[in-house]
Amino acid sequence: MNGTQYLETLTYGEYNNFGPGAKLDNRLKWFGYSILNEKEAQEFTVDKFIQGDLWLPSNGINYTAGL
Repeated sequence: MNGTQYLETLTYGEYNNFGPGAKLDNRLKWFGYSILNEKEAQEFTVDKFIQGDLWLPSNGINYTAGL
């Protein structure tokens, strides 16, 4: 195995990024990198991605369901 084995299947998305380092001008052009819109980002929230609404409350874990 080498250090690049899974890079072709990696997905890295950013949503609503701000602050120091948020500018995209000098970013690497990684395969799998994208800027997500609100609808796309919703798919990676606690409720959608790991169905957190079904098991987090019963475990006493505080979380934010959406964006």
